[in-house]
Parts: sequence; C-alpha cells; structure tokens
Amino acid sequence: MNIVVISRSTNAHFISGGMETQLKNLLEGLVDLGHKVFVITTSYPLDGEIFKENKLEKINGVEYFYIGDTTSGLLPLSFIEFPWKLLGILDRGNKKEGSKNFFEESLKVFNEQNAKKKFDIIISQSTGAYGIAGKTNLPIVSISHGTITNEIKNRLKTLRTLKNWFRFLLIDLPKSELELLMSNRKFYEQASSIACVSNILKSQFLEEYSGDQKKRISKKTTVIYNGVDSDKFSPSKEINDKFKVLYVGRVDREKGIDLIIRAMSELKSRKLDISADIIGGGIEEADLKNLATSLDVSDRVKFLGQVQNDKLTKYYNEASLFVFPSRRLEGQPMTVVESFCSGLPVIATRSGGLSEIIEDGVNGVFVESENYIDIADKVEALFVNKKRLIEMSKNARISGLEKFSKVSMVKSYEKLLESLSNGKGN
Repeated sequence: MNIVVISRSTNAHFISGGMETQLKNLLEGLVDLGHKVFVITTSYPLDGEIFKENKLEKINGVEYFYIGDTTSGLLPLSFIEFPWKLLGILDRGNKKEGSKNFFEESLKVFNEQNAKKKFDIIISQSTGAYGIAGKTNLPIVSISHGTITNEIKNRLKTLRTLKNWFRFLLIDLPKSELELLMSNRKFYEQASSIACVSNILKSQFLEEYSGDQKKRISKKTTVIYNGVDSDKFSPSKEINDKFKVLYVGRVDREKGIDLIIRAMSELKSRKLDISADIIGGGIEEADLKNLATSLDVSDRVKFLGQVQNDKLTKYYNEASLFVFPSRRLEGQPMTVVESFCSGLPVIATRSGGLSEIIEDGVNGVFVESENYIDIADKVEALFVNKKRLIEMSKNARISGLEKFSKVSMVKSYEKLLESLSNGKGN
C-alpha cells in the first residue's frame, strides 16, 4: 500500500512523546512489511522559532514532509484562543505561532503529493486530517489516544491557581466544547475507521455521541493496543546493585510527579536505599525540582530531562520498578508498555486505560490516587521481597510480548488498512 499520514507532531517535535513514539513504531513497522509511507506534519522544529520553508527528509524508510510556517508540533489556534494569544495571556508552550493554517496547508500538500504518488489510504493521528476529510474519496483511519471529555476532566483535577481557573473557564472549556460539537464529531463521521488504543478509551470515546450518530460511529470503531519493539526494550542481563524506580513522560502535576517525590521522601525517612530517575520535560519541572530540594531528596531524585526514545533502554535496564501515579484519565501510555517489555513491574493508579493493561499483583500494583504513602509502601514491599519482584518482572515481560509488541500492533493496523483500501498498491 501507498500510505499517507497526517499528524501535527512527530518524534522530531517531541522526542519522548507517547503519541509520537507510537506513530514512529507503527510507520517504520509498515515500511518493514513493504509498504510506502509519507507523513505530512507541521513545520520543522527550530528551538521555539518557526521554520519558514518546507522540508522533506527520510528516516528509516519513512518520508516526512514538514510544512513551513505552520506552528511546530501544534494544531492551529482556534478563534477562541487567538485573541488571548495576541494579548500574551495564552501560553501554548511555544515561542511563536506560524502564519499558515496547518489544516489548510495539509490539504494543499496532500493534493500535490497524491497527484504524484497515488495514495491508497490515509492515517490520521487523532483529528490531524481534519483539513482533508470530506475532500477526498480515500479512506481515513483515525487513531484515537484520548477524548475531549477526558481532557476537560484532567484539567479540572490539576487547577490550583486563579490564573489556571481563568484560563480553563474562558479558554480551554469553550475551546473544547467547540471542538467536540463543531469539528470532532464531523471529522469522525467522515472517517472510515477509528482505532482506539484501549477498550476503556473506546467506551469513553463513544460516550461523546448519542442516538443514531453513536450507532454509526460505534460500527466503525475498533481497538488496537499500542506496541513497542520488544527486542529493543528487553530485560537487562545484568543484575542491578542499586534499587531504582523510574518515571518517563511529561514532567508535571497531572502525571503525579509530586507524589513520586513525596514518596521518595517517605522512603528516605524509613532509611531505605532507593533512588528515582525522572525523564521528560514540562513547564512545572522547576517547581518539582524545588519540591525535591525542600524535602531534601535532591540526592535521591534525579531529573534527567528529555531523552530520545532510542536511548531510553539504558534507563529501563538500570531500574527495578516503573512508577506512574497519574491523575489523568490515561489512554494507553507507551512508557508503561515499554516498562513491561523491559521486565519492569508498574506501580500506578487505576486511571483510565491503566486499569485495563495492569493486572494487580501480577505485572504491576495499583495504588490509591493522591496517596504517596501508599506508593512508598508498595515500593518498599517489592524492595524487601526480591522473590516477588523477580516473579512480577517475568510477568511484565510476558505481558509485553503477548499483548503489546510492535509486531502485533503493526499487523493489526496492516489488516485494517488493507481491508479498507481493498488491498491496492502493494
């Protein structure tokens, strides 16, 4: 097949993002099976600036077309966001906005490239192909990693200041409702198939619809778990001398990093020789570092910044446990799957898709939400019981191989894509 992919971001934009890593694994897997893959995305990342020119590059057999002068890694500003951005009140984590609209420009690039390449099918990361839907006869497969309703609930859990509430009520909430009512429902009606990354997410996704529309959407919605390279992410053959817990992902309060830090303080008070590596970046990183300093655990909690996915295996292999006390309604976090394949049991909250992929007491352990003492207790229990830790590590690896391998994911998507494209373009 000749496949075109529309996504606002790739690993070039966010080197350790879960959605971006899933896309990389999928597309390179499809190339390995003999398919051609062409990605249309936002402007090439340039340290917060805007890369004005179009850029084409080929990585591991996948072609990437970066549309110049679009906002790098992000969808266009909505009309609700625009005035607040103009006034300097809205911070989207980027220094500058592109002058071109990604939805409009992606349609132009798609038409130009389709005339030359004759694509068979479109993959859309979430609603990335919104600008193309309804303007082509090609089937569209959308990959859903979350829902707008969940994002609203996630934001509500982490609002702490008047400024946060101001932004939520005047910007985020109206924008989300507008997207759900005006664009998302229209897009998913036009999509040929929607692949959700967990069964729980599928149920939550369908809850955003009702009546006949829900019936139509339900018929074309399926579940395909995210998968990782289980050869690359595999258990270390060396025995770790030190007991270390690991977190990989966005560094902010939504993910429960503050709870990890407080748990490490509690473990220190129990005089247990346990440390933690925190990998990733986020706007709250400085505040979380200050929290570690105030609790006198800076020597035990190391903030390592963003690490390219290809280099993460070193840190998984040095760890004994993966800790993920997320406050978010998660879809299916890639880092949890990477942990399983690496033979790391996962200590996590029962948040969204986590309750589906973690088997309590088998490949991981659940903790109470907002309870750092419970996190400390569960870490200590595995610290003192090496036999149980080894057994759970083996179970984690089995889970990774049987349910969440890259091979399984790619084969499932290939089957879905071929069923919609009628097997054209091998």
